[in-house]
Amino acid sequence: MEHAFGFIVKSKDKYLICHPFASKWKDGFWSLPKGHAKPGETELESALRETKEETGIDLEKQKGKISKLGTFAYPNGKKQITIFLFEGEDSLRFKKASCQSLITRGKNKGKPEIDLCTWVSLKEAKAKLHSSVIQALNMLKDK
Repeated sequence: MEHAFGFIVKSKDKYLICHPFASKWKDGFWSLPKGHAKPGETELESALRETKEETGIDLEKQKGKISKLGTFAYPNGKKQITIFLFEGEDSLRFKKASCQSLITRGKNKGKPEIDLCTWVSLKEAKAKLHSSVIQALNMLKDK
């Protein structure tokens, strides 16, 4: 089974969502910063690395609290995602073109995996993100 590791990043009352490069614009797929573990990485190390690669935000250098929300299955039963929560004490910022992860195959090979990140309300995040992520968002206190 495919397994990804990622973060819900919360700054003040906003949540960071990412738009994959190859996704349809506007109503297309949005995601969390996430990805697969490299050999020898822990779940948390993988999620931290992927967040830094895809958004430019190094959560280890930010003031805030990290907690593990759990592992959630995709409806197709072929994928699962382990999601951590980062609750920032300060306003976090990112650079628009900071995605260091590149697409490795297909017609978009060499392009950034993420072409846009934005901060949204919890309600907006629930409207744009995948059902497996919404399970984790529903666990948060400010729903």
